[in-house]
Amino acid sequence: MSNVEKKLNEKIVYDGPIFQVYQGTVSLPNGKTAPRDRIAHSGGAGILPLDDKGNIYLVKQYRYGIDKTLLEIPAGKLEPGEDPQKTAEREATEEVGFLPKEITSLGYMYLSPAYLGEITYLYLGRDLIPQKAALDEDEFLDVVTMPFDEALAMVLSGEITDGKTQTAILKTAALLGKI
Repeated sequence: MSNVEKKLNEKIVYDGPIFQVYQGTVSLPNGKTAPRDRIAHSGGAGILPLDDKGNIYLVKQYRYGIDKTLLEIPAGKLEPGEDPQKTAEREATEEVGFLPKEITSLGYMYLSPAYLGEITYLYLGRDLIPQKAALDEDEFLDVVTMPFDEALAMVLSGEITDGKTQTAILKTAALLGKI
C-alpha cells in the first residue's frame, strides 16, 4: 500500500513578507480525506565559522516565534534565485564580521516537514578573513566566540537548542573526528 497523499485542493490563506500559509485537502491512502496546512518559505542558509584556533562564532538572537533568545550559527533567508552558499557567506560577513575563504557543504535539512516547506542549507566556513559586520536595520544580536569543543558539549547537554545550529555543530564534529 502506498503511503503517498494526493492533494485534492489548496488555497492561500495568508500571504506575508516572509512566508505564505496554505490550507488544503488530501486524499489518504485508505481513500478518506483529511485537512492539511502548509507554510511555504523561500529557504535559508547558515554557516558555522571556525577559526584556526578552534573557536567558532555564534550569534545570540531573540526569536519572536518562541519568545526566547537563542545561540545560533549565522544564518539568513535566501533571496530569490540566490545560491545558498552565497547566502551563507553574506550572513557570516554581515553578522559576525568574517568572510570564509574555505567553505564545506554540510548538506541541508527540513526544519519541520509536517507543515513547513523551508529548506536550510548548512556550511562550515574556515580560513576566516575579517570584514566589517553590517547588520540589517531590523537585526539585533550579540556575537559569541567560544571553543568548538565547548559548543559541542553545549549541544550534547541541551544548552544549544536551535536545530540548524545543533546539526551544523554535530556534522562538523563528525568531519573533525570528534564523534
